[in-house]
Amino acid sequence: MDRLQLPGSSPAGKVAVVVVALAAALGLVFRGELGEWIAGDHGAAMSRAPTTFYTCSMDPSVESDHPGSCPICGMALTPVTQQERSSGVVRVAAKARTLIGLAVAPVQNATLRKRIFASGEVVAPAPAADRAAIAARVYRGDASEAHGGEPVVVTTRDLALMQFPGTVVEPAADGAAALRVVVDDPEHLLRPGMLVEVKLEVELEPRLAVPSTAVLYAGKRRLVFVERSAGVFEPRTPKLGISSDGFVEIVGDLKEGDQVAVTGTFLLAAESRIRSDGTLWGDRLEPAPVKPAPVKPAPVKPAPPNPTRPAPNGRP
Repeated sequence: MDRLQLPGSSPAGKVAVVVVALAAALGLVFRGELGEWIAGDHGAAMSRAPTTFYTCSMDPSVESDHPGSCPICGMALTPVTQQERSSGVVRVAAKARTLIGLAVAPVQNATLRKRIFASGEVVAPAPAADRAAIAARVYRGDASEAHGGEPVVVTTRDLALMQFPGTVVEPAADGAAALRVVVDDPEHLLRPGMLVEVKLEVELEPRLAVPSTAVLYAGKRRLVFVERSAGVFEPRTPKLGISSDGFVEIVGDLKEGDQVAVTGTFLLAAESRIRSDGTLWGDRLEPAPVKPAPVKPAPVKPAPPNPTRPAPNGRP
């Protein structure tokens, strides 16, 4: 008995299915439906909101005061409302989240580790055998983070490719105090006066953090997309702290529990950029002040010469 073979059950059929899917995706792009695909049911809300202008997702330089097609690529122009123009808010339909690879994660407390570097010198052999004592200067802002018992690694240019493990025995009280370290030196290679580099990692108190993939770098700005309600993503510019183990510290503007986009952020950024007025992204430049042209004085015309009258009797 012959069995019915579905189109996707053979290698040729699978290829055909893939080709059809790619064609459909390209059709979305070139028919100008990509913006609607991302916005989803936002179209009805946008029709009620005042439209500032229409633009092209592929050619953001195109702006029109009425709907139509892009004169450059032929895509359908998408409307941009006043609210979206000023804030850069992006709406994503539920059915599009998986298609564009969009995922979110909460802002939460995390234990981060901070790397501290210090320069110093060997001061003397340690009281214990096979150890050396080191005094190092640590940056004032890091002085309070290095605690007694923290493990360290010491290197010196005098002994290339060698590392000396040790511990902090006396933390620096402030930026003016020295961090005292004792390291293992079984071969007595470290001599007093040798210059050394001290490296240590300290565990910080739990603090608010987001995955590093949530942070977008736009010039001097650092942006995070916050899902303020279902499918509504707002770009924020929080103040950031240290980076550690794939996380970035959040110092302000976000709170614990806020949901931030961690994947699919580049598509959100592209859509936000074309819909905003450019202020958030640094694209909107203030016009340079116009300097008045210097006033040139009018040229002074020389006075006409006085006519010379002939002297009487023809004398000069």
